[in-house]
Amino acid sequence: MNRRLILLLAVLLVLLAVTLGAIFLFHSQSQQVPLPSPSPAATEIPVYEPGDTTPSEMDDPLAGLTEEEIAALAMSEENAGTEDFGSGFADVADGATTAPID
Repeated sequence: MNRRLILLLAVLLVLLAVTLGAIFLFHSQSQQVPLPSPSPAATEIPVYEPGDTTPSEMDDPLAGLTEEEIAALAMSEENAGTEDFGSGFADVADGATTAPID
């Protein structure tokens, strides 16, 4: 029994030595890739200049929009609350029942 235990311990020690040797062997061969030096992020932030707009343009949220864009905004406001986002359920606040999903 002692002989088997000693043999088992010897095999385990050999496996441990081989594993550690392989780890250090492969670790030393891996090439280190140099990282580029950090540079500050180049983000362009628009500068507010009060002289760019007139006071009447600043008060008008639709300034700069075309007639088509204004019409599209107006139509989307008229249809607000009636959109179906594909949930398959009608408006629960109205007490409606569920509708099947197509």
